[in-house]
Amino acid sequence: MSDLALPDDDKVSAVHFGLTVSEHGLVVWDRSKNGTRIIGGEVLVERQPVLLRRGGEIRIGDTSLKVSPSAGDEKQALSRTFGPLTSVEVEMQRIFARAVQLVDGAEPLHITGEPGTGKRYFAEALHRQSARAEKPFLVVDCKAIAYDQLEDELFGREAGAYPEAPKKDSVFVAADGGTVYLNEVERLPLEAQARLLLVVERGEVRARNQSRPRAVDVRIITSNSVDLAGRVNDGMFHADLYARLCKTRLHFPALRERRRDIELLTRAILVDIGYAKAFDALDRDTVGWMKRQEWREGNIAQLRHVLAHAAGRWMAEGGRLDVETSFFVHRETDPLRSEASRREIALRVLTRDGSEWSWESAKRVAASLLYEALERKTGGVVLRMAKLAGTSRHHVYKHHTGERGRNDDGKRETKSTKLRASPRGGTDGDVGSTGR
Repeated sequence: MSDLALPDDDKVSAVHFGLTVSEHGLVVWDRSKNGTRIIGGEVLVERQPVLLRRGGEIRIGDTSLKVSPSAGDEKQALSRTFGPLTSVEVEMQRIFARAVQLVDGAEPLHITGEPGTGKRYFAEALHRQSARAEKPFLVVDCKAIAYDQLEDELFGREAGAYPEAPKKDSVFVAADGGTVYLNEVERLPLEAQARLLLVVERGEVRARNQSRPRAVDVRIITSNSVDLAGRVNDGMFHADLYARLCKTRLHFPALRERRRDIELLTRAILVDIGYAKAFDALDRDTVGWMKRQEWREGNIAQLRHVLAHAAGRWMAEGGRLDVETSFFVHRETDPLRSEASRREIALRVLTRDGSEWSWESAKRVAASLLYEALERKTGGVVLRMAKLAGTSRHHVYKHHTGERGRNDDGKRETKSTKLRASPRGGTDGDVGSTGR
């Protein structure tokens, strides 16, 4: 769908509402601060999706809009596969059919959906099916890179941009002719957003301390798992950049909305991780149980972790593929996702410090408990702690580790230890060609 511009109205937000097509019809998503009213039922939509009946009207501010399906919308094309991806769910088949239309486009594409729903895999499949397939497909995970490093990671820097800084190429230059996938794009600082807009609009990249911009030919695919339109309305994301990046959008459903795909995904994952024969040890009762789970703690990524654990146990012990046990083991051994661990942290925050309790002390205690859990989970390896927490190694040094952290080799590391670059370039980044 395209964006609709309205006359100036102080009751209308910069991004007020959105429409998506579902199996049952059009769904209204409110993105505003004042709400979106559906006329007829007089339903006020506030941050919750509501199904719009045929011929329904929407009121925002002083404007009323009537939405009617066009002749081409009555029956939408479906495709069961797209590249290596397969689905029996109508919503995914609709996405695959749309992908065929978008495959050789040059315009940016924005993908929304909860974490772990397969957005990156789809982006790579789109690249591999396109005319750009022989050129690089590079990923930047914005949440895994410190704010002060993101701009250099994206746009590069000349040697000497600041003391002892070596030259660093922009990811857009490295991917020239190919595709760059920006995950969690809402994490970009406002300054980086302004520079990204120049890449999108003009196809030009200017590195730090560079006198002239460099022309690049790159398709940009972005994704997020939060309400990006809400960020625009709150002044945390540039409206112009949002309009350019999100002109073409796809929404990926959560795994709990794709229950009929569970068996297909299970087979594909087991083949991908090298345990293809384990699928034959999966009984029908277990498949039924898997379809009844919500998978809210990671969607397909969670399913992959659980299956890897179950397949390893199956290889060692034989018998049936015990997914249920691995499911609960995965939850209880992950201190960041376990409900019991979150309750324990909350309780300890509220009962610690006695009469001196304050909001600031609560935040300090919560942070301390979080880093303790991270340290237990990673064995104190600072890079892994930083990636799990979505922050930088410097932040981990400053706020937690001191003399206790370990570097990537498991050796003890102090705050004065020089940060080592990751294998793919950069200190904390996830930039490079993707593998499975």
